[in-house]
Order: sequence, then C-alpha cells, then structure tokens
Amino acid sequence: MLGGVLFRPETSVARPAIVVLHGNLSSGTNGATAVEGVARRYSEDGYVALALAMRGWPPSGGADDCGLRQPDDVVAVVNWLRSQPGVLADRIGLVGFSHGAKWR
Repeated sequence: MLGGVLFRPETSVARPAIVVLHGNLSSGTNGATAVEGVARRYSEDGYVALALAMRGWPPSGGADDCGLRQPDDVVAVVNWLRSQPGVLADRIGLVGFSHGAKWR
C-alpha cells in the first residue's frame, strides 16, 4: 500500500498531473510530508499533484529496496492517477529529488 497527499487545483476542468518523489530520508520520516510543499505549489500553478511516500517510508508500507520495486510502484501510481477524475490521463509527469530522481 502506498500513501501520499493529493492536491487539486481550484478548477473543474481536467488538468495535467505531476507525481512528486522524495529523496532518501531518515528511517520513519513521512515521505509525503517531505515533498508536500512542492506538490502544493504545483497545484497552485494548475496541476493535479501527488506528494508520494515511496515504498519503505511512512505512510507507505514495505521496505526501501533501493529501487528494485519502487519504479514499478511509481508506474502503478501513474496508472492510478490516469483513472482519477479531473486528470488528463495522457499528461502526467514526474519530479523527483535525490533518491526519487533516479528512475529511468
């Protein structure tokens, strides 16, 4: 199970989305909270933005696997976002910091 915080712009028109991925954090640190401010700013600029806690950081489950399954988690999150109302399914991007920026 993955956790995060979803921000929506103040509009009823479908918008592009951005997934914001945090960097390496101390054990037990909430990953979503670490990038919540960035996601909020994207939302204020008109994007649907998800501050995602990657596998191994609360509130997500699992253990940090140094990128073995985390890229698959990000793909699953993008697919979930595609199905959400108010999201342009063909316009979803990723922004990552440090550990969260290494996906290919």
